[in-house]
Amino acid sequence: MLLNYFKTAVRNFKRNPFFSLINVVGLAIGISAAMVIYLIAQYDFGFDRFEPNADKIYRIVSVMHFQNNESRNPGVPYPLPNTVKNEVSGISVTAPVYLTYGGIKVSVPVTSSEIIKLKGQEHIVYADNNYFQLIPYHWLAGSIKQSLMQPFKVVLTASRAKAYFNISNPQEAIGRVVIYNDSIRTTVTGVVEDLKERTDFTFKDFISYSTIENSGLKYDFSPQWTNINGSSQLFIKVNPVVSASAIERQLAELHNKHVKNDGLKAQYKLQPLSDLHFNTEYSNFYQRQANLKSLYGLLAVAAILLVLGCINFINLTTAQAVHRAKEIGVRKTMGSSQKQLMLQFISETLFITTIAALLSLLLTPFLFKIFADFIPPDLHFSLLQQPGIIVFTLVLIVVVGTASGFYPALVLAGFNPVTALKNQAAITRSDTRSSWLRKSLTVFQFVTAQAFIIATIIVAKQIHYVLNKDLGFKKDGIVIISTPWSSSQTTAKPQLLLHQLQQLPQVEQVVMAGSAPAQHGFSTTLMRYEDGKTPIESSIEVKYADSSYFKLYHLKLIAGRYLMPSDSLKELLINETYARFLGFKHPVDAVGKMIITQNKHLPIVGVLADFYYSSLHTTIKPLAYSAVSSYGTDLHIRLKPDADGTAWKAALNNMELAWKKVYPDTDFSYYFLDDSVARFYQSEQNMSRLLNWATGLAIFISCLGLLGLVIHTTSQRTKEIGVRKVLGASVAHIIVLLSSDFLKLVLTAILIASPLAWYAMSGWLQGFAYRTTVPWWLFVAAGGIAVGLTLLTIAFNAVKAAVANPVKSLRSE
Repeated sequence: MLLNYFKTAVRNFKRNPFFSLINVVGLAIGISAAMVIYLIAQYDFGFDRFEPNADKIYRIVSVMHFQNNESRNPGVPYPLPNTVKNEVSGISVTAPVYLTYGGIKVSVPVTSSEIIKLKGQEHIVYADNNYFQLIPYHWLAGSIKQSLMQPFKVVLTASRAKAYFNISNPQEAIGRVVIYNDSIRTTVTGVVEDLKERTDFTFKDFISYSTIENSGLKYDFSPQWTNINGSSQLFIKVNPVVSASAIERQLAELHNKHVKNDGLKAQYKLQPLSDLHFNTEYSNFYQRQANLKSLYGLLAVAAILLVLGCINFINLTTAQAVHRAKEIGVRKTMGSSQKQLMLQFISETLFITTIAALLSLLLTPFLFKIFADFIPPDLHFSLLQQPGIIVFTLVLIVVVGTASGFYPALVLAGFNPVTALKNQAAITRSDTRSSWLRKSLTVFQFVTAQAFIIATIIVAKQIHYVLNKDLGFKKDGIVIISTPWSSSQTTAKPQLLLHQLQQLPQVEQVVMAGSAPAQHGFSTTLMRYEDGKTPIESSIEVKYADSSYFKLYHLKLIAGRYLMPSDSLKELLINETYARFLGFKHPVDAVGKMIITQNKHLPIVGVLADFYYSSLHTTIKPLAYSAVSSYGTDLHIRLKPDADGTAWKAALNNMELAWKKVYPDTDFSYYFLDDSVARFYQSEQNMSRLLNWATGLAIFISCLGLLGLVIHTTSQRTKEIGVRKVLGASVAHIIVLLSSDFLKLVLTAILIASPLAWYAMSGWLQGFAYRTTVPWWLFVAAGGIAVGLTLLTIAFNAVKAAVANPVKSLRSE
C-alpha cells in the first residue's frame, strides 16, 4: 500500500512539473529559513544550562533612582560582597568577581634573565574559591579549596597554561610565575579544564580576589556604598527553599542601613543566570549578548515563510482538484475509502515536502550569509557535527507536510464520485468554499508581503534620520585613540604621543581629553545644588575636557566661558538641560552658581548648547564637564579633508608608527567617531537587513503562488477567452478581465496591511525619543510596489492568453 502511494506521488509530480516546482521552491525557502533560525535559537537559548541548580544562581545588580533618571549597573558597591556574606541569610555561596577589560600585558619568566611577554591577553578575572562552586570545572592540578585562598595566586585553564608555559602536563604549571601589567606578580596554584559547554563565563585566568586588597588595585575601589563600579560584580547561589524576593528584601535593608543619603535611592536586584545572555540592560562580561526581540523576530520570520510556502501548496493543490476529479471518482468506484484517499494525498504532500527539505539543505549555507548579522561567529552548519539538524528536518517534514496536505486531501477525498465522473468543472465554480479559501489565503500572503514592505521602508527611513541628524557636534573625520591605562597613571606618555601626532601633515588638530561627546559607556557622579529652598540632587553624567576639546568638536557655548586646564576638580561646564533642571530659565543665570560634589563646592563657569551625547533612543539628560587632566588621556584627532582618498590611510599608518615609539609593547587601535555613533543603532541596522531579506523572500514566495494561480486560471478560462474574442473582445479587455480578480485581492491586502503595519511600526518608533515622520505617501508607495509586482507576475500569462488564436481554443467544441 505504501509503495503504491509513493508511485502515485511520483507520477503526479512528473505529470505537473511546473506546479510541483513552485511548491517545492516555496517550501524549501521556508524550511531552510526555519533551519537557520532554529540553529541560531538553539545556540543562544543553550547558554549556561550545565551549572548545577542553575535556577538558584543569580547576579546581584544595582538600580539607582534619582530625581531625574534611573541608572542600571551590573556592578555593586565594593563593600557589598563581604557584607552579604556576613549579614544576609539564605545564601549558600557568595562569589565576588572583578572583571578586567582591554588587553592585559602578561609576562612569564622563563629563567632569571629571560621573560616571555604576551600582549593583549583577555578573559582575566579576579575571583575566589567560591566562584568554582558556582561554575563547575574539572580540576587537572591543584585544589578547589586552597588554590585561591591567598593573595597573588592564580588558577589557569589548560589552554592558557599551555600558551604561557608550552607544557603538556598541567602539573608542570604549578609554582610557575605569571606577572600581569608589570605590577601583579602571581604564582600558579591550579589548572582547570577549559569549559566545553556554551557559556558566558569565558575566563582563562583566575587571580585570587584577595590580591585586590594587597596591591595597588585597592586604590581603584571606593569604600563608599554610593559608588558603583560595573567591573565589581557579585554572584550568589540561593538555598533551595529561599525565594529571590526574600533576598532582595534583605538587600534593601542593607542599603538603608549603610546609605544615609536620602537623595540616593538604590535597589539591589537578583538577575537570574538564564537572563545573563539576553539582558542588554546589564553587560555579560563584555561578551556577545543575544537580543531576545531579534530572536523572536527571527522565529516569526521563519514561521511566516513556512506558512507562505504551505499556502502556496494549499492554493495550487485545491485549484488543480478538477484535473484529478475523474481519478478520484474511479478510485472511489473501485472501492477506495475516504481515509485511504486522504492518506494517499497526504503521502504525496510528504513526498514533495521531503524533496523541499533536501533542497533546503543546499539553500541553508546561502541563508547563513543572509542572516550573518544574527549568527554567532562560532556557529556553523554541519550535518555530521550537528545531528539535531536531521531530527529537526524530519520533524519539519512531518509537521509542514501534514499541515499543508490535510485540507487539500480532505477536499479531494470528499468528491462525490458520480458528480466527479459526470461534470468535473462543477467543483471549481468561483463561489465554492475552496475558491473562497484560495482567495483568503492569497490575501493573507500579500498582507504579509505588504506589511514587510511598509516595515522595511519605515525602518530604513528612521535609520537614515538618526544617522544624518545634526547631533550638535562635529563627528566626521575625527579619530580617537585610547592610551593604555595603568594604576600609576600619568600624562607624560600621552603628551609625548600628542606632540608627535601634531607634527603629521594630515592632522589638523589633536586634543587630549576624556571620552568623545557621544559614547557607549558613561560615568556618573552625585551632584547637589542648594538654592536656599529644597536641595536639587541627582546623578549627573560627567565628561572631562578643556577649551581646545570644545573647539575641535564645534560645541557651542551659549553662556559663560569654557573650562581652564586643571589637574584637579575646580569648576564645571554644564549643558542647557542641566541648567533647566536646576530651575534657570536663562542659561546665563546658571553661571557662577555652586554645585556640591565629592565634598567640594564647584562654580558653574559656562553653559553649552544641548547636543546628543547618547543614542536618539533617549532624551538629552543633564551633563557636566570638568577639566581634570588625569581623568582624560584619550587622544582626539581631527583630520584634514581627504582630497585624494589616500590621505587618511597615510595618516593612520603614521599614527601607528608614532604609537610604536611611545608604546612598543601595546597594540595600536583606533576608531572613527562617526562609526562609533553608527553602532548606537546596530540592532536597528541588523533589523533593517533582516526585513530586507524577509520582504524579498515573502514577495518571491507569494508571487510564485500567484503565478501558479494565474497559469491555472488562464488554462481553465481558455475557451471563455476564445468565445469573447470571437464576439469582438479586444486584447486589452481580455488582459483587464484576467488581471482584475487578482488585483482586487492585492488591493484588499493593501487595505488590510496598511493600518496593521502602521500600528506595529508606530509602536517600534516609540522606542526613539527622536524619530522620523510617517507620511501618508509612504503607504501609497508601498502599495504601488505591491501592485507593480502583481502586474509583473500576471502580465506575461495574461498577454499570452489574450493574443492566443481563438480557433485553437474552440477547435474541440
